[in-house]
Amino acid sequence: MKKLWLVGLVAVILCNCSKENDGNSGSLPPLPDPDDVCSAMDNIEFMNFCYEKFDANKDGKVSVREAEAVREIDFDYGEGVSGSLKGIERFPNLERLDCRSYNLGSGDRYYPFSFVKLDLRYNKMLKCLWLHTCLNLVTLDLSRNIMLEEIQVYECNVLNTLILPENLKKISGSDCPKLQKIICYAKNPPKDSDPYYYLRFPEECVVYVPASSVEAYKTTTLWMKLDIRPLN
Repeated sequence: MKKLWLVGLVAVILCNCSKENDGNSGSLPPLPDPDDVCSAMDNIEFMNFCYEKFDANKDGKVSVREAEAVREIDFDYGEGVSGSLKGIERFPNLERLDCRSYNLGSGDRYYPFSFVKLDLRYNKMLKCLWLHTCLNLVTLDLSRNIMLEEIQVYECNVLNTLILPENLKKISGSDCPKLQKIICYAKNPPKDSDPYYYLRFPEECVVYVPASSVEAYKTTTLWMKLDIRPLN
């Protein structure tokens, strides 16, 4: 009987360890190369960008320590990224992500980003996110980015669902014709983040907010044209 009890205990421990290492637990799997966070990436363009920007000692790798020192990833003045940004989760102290790649020499022409998925749940320190011309992004879930205060979303042509965290304070966006649903956990309606733009999402877009905040959203100029409903 004692042996059976021990076997059962070991099985429970192993099961719990497995759960702790899965993708939903908040922990990341080991790096293929423990000395290079870029070994977790599957896009050579993003990999080369990180080598160029963040390999401080020029040893051909971006170490865990070098990645921890990164506070900003900015694609400004360069071309957009074709493919995924897998591996961005390896920058735990990232505070600002700017996907507004443009070329000043061509009249501020924006280059498109083609990633289908943007998983930022491990970037717990993210405070500011700017997205421009992300052509294939359908769903963006930022509910776990509890430090996020500002977001700009422009020309995301197929974006359908946007989930925003409780601490969000500023938002601006336009030219997202497929946007059908916004879930915003912020109790205070976020304000306009850009004096040159404003929130111009499709009027048929449904915005779900905390029940106690419905009236506040409905009477705020930035939000009042949208269909505001309470979160279940």
